Amino acid sequence: MTSLPYTTDTSAEAEQIQLELLRKMPPGQRARKALALSAVVARQCKAAIRRRHPEFDENEASLKFIELNYGKDLSEKVRIWRADRERPTNQKAYVANAAETVGVIDLWKHLVHEVQKNQ
Repeated sequence: MTSLPYTTDTSAEAEQIQLELLRKMPPGQRARKALALSAVVARQCKAAIRRRHPEFDENEASLKFIELNYGKDLSEKVRIWRADRERPTNQKAYVANAAETVGVIDLWKHLVHEVQKNQ
């Protein structure tokens, strides 16, 4: 069984060298590289959303990113959480709706921050 190439624009020799370098990296360095690449892909995805939907404000673009990458259910929960958060008198609803979704968003922000800090 033949394997698919790692990339389409890299020679087989260069690909082997690149993979060997990745394999030799300590786990922490590999994790930082993976998070950095994820951050690049996320930025490119968000930029594509903004190009495709120039009428979206930052909030709408962010919700579309969440929908495309994590599903409509989470996107809707984040929309509700944001709406509740903007109502200062509704703190109980804010806590109840946010508890489930904030962890994912905060973890992502923390990981991206850590990658940027270590670059």
